[in-house]
Amino acid sequence: MGKERFSAFDVCAEVSCLRRSILGLWCAQIYDGAEKNSLLLKFNKPAYEERTGGSSGGEVSEARKVNLLVQPGVKLLLTRYAKPSTSSGKSDGNGSKEQQSGGPSNFVQKLRKHVKQKRLNDIRQLGMDRAVLLTFGANETETKLVVELYASGNAVLCDREFMVMTLLRSHVDKRKNLRIMGKRRYPVERFRAFRMPTREAWEDALRGVYQEEERAVDLDEDEMEDEKAYEEEKKRREMERLANIRAPQTLRECLCRGFSFAPAQCEHVAAKAGVEKGMLAPLPLESEDVKGKVYECIEEEFRWFRDVTQGNVFPIPEVTCKALTMELLTSSSSKEEEEEEEGKKKEPQLVEVLEDFSPHPMKQNENRKTVSIDEILGRDSSGEEKEEQNAFNDVLDEYYAKLELQQGVVQRNRAEAQALKKF
Repeated sequence: MGKERFSAFDVCAEVSCLRRSILGLWCAQIYDGAEKNSLLLKFNKPAYEERTGGSSGGEVSEARKVNLLVQPGVKLLLTRYAKPSTSSGKSDGNGSKEQQSGGPSNFVQKLRKHVKQKRLNDIRQLGMDRAVLLTFGANETETKLVVELYASGNAVLCDREFMVMTLLRSHVDKRKNLRIMGKRRYPVERFRAFRMPTREAWEDALRGVYQEEERAVDLDEDEMEDEKAYEEEKKRREMERLANIRAPQTLRECLCRGFSFAPAQCEHVAAKAGVEKGMLAPLPLESEDVKGKVYECIEEEFRWFRDVTQGNVFPIPEVTCKALTMELLTSSSSKEEEEEEEGKKKEPQLVEVLEDFSPHPMKQNENRKTVSIDEILGRDSSGEEKEEQNAFNDVLDEYYAKLELQQGVVQRNRAEAQALKKF
């Protein structure tokens, strides 16, 4: 019904919030999440003294726990609505853990062994991809947790040299010579590194030559005993790649494959550049002037990505909603009431539901109904500036909670409507 999966730009915005919120905190406990393959990491946030006014004293905040929800393939965010799986055990009022019959999963047990009671020393996005790297501990005890938020998702625990210690699922792609499995090095270098776009890259993307595909021809020299055979295989794959180059048919295909843009970013760029048919405009574009405007909008998106990553800009979320028609649930108890109801014109019941979110205002949303940050957070308009630094995470936490409730209401309404039709 509404957007659930993160885009690369959403990951960039969320990681910037996480660096300001939990970087340097200690991991107190790890649980299985309520969703399949999801994780819930609890961090201890110590008490601190906040100075007020001009006095030397101030209010002292209480120590509390911060919950990081990790759902591979979907999202990663701090949440107030923590729901550990019942199989992971639960905590009573004294903080002790009552173990349930199932117990935590093998993956969580491994995480507890190597991550629990360690300090989160670094968290960053891997290039421009939907993947996040969390580094716990230091020196010999350093461990790394890679969270993949694309496709089916994955969570991989590695040592300081990126040797895989355990993972949610193994993955092999012979076409790209990719093997992600236990006791092998995790290929962290495969992710597309951030680099500002150039005119040449833009022209190449229009022809179907994409920078990220150039790394897919790399081979593992250790697995090729004969050096000559290695060079021949590498040359063969390069020729195969060049032979399979196909020019993109639409602007959306070009931006998605050439610059890793999500459809929302593609539509934003097309609308801002004034492309007549939007992101579905066929290529080549109608004029050089339009092509230049599209490139300027691409540069602007990359500058936003760079500034948010460096902490110079705070992501300002934008949430849109739409009107959804709900069926009227009426059941007549007598024949007279049925005839009376048939004579009346039933008016559809319109309900506003959340539809989409983005890390910054989108051009295509100017004519759509949006929900303000204050409205979705349930606060007045006089929010403090420090709260705006992590507004993206706070808004997403409320967005997912409300979206889950709305989906439940809609599903119940449809089920009840179908049941009433049988009477």
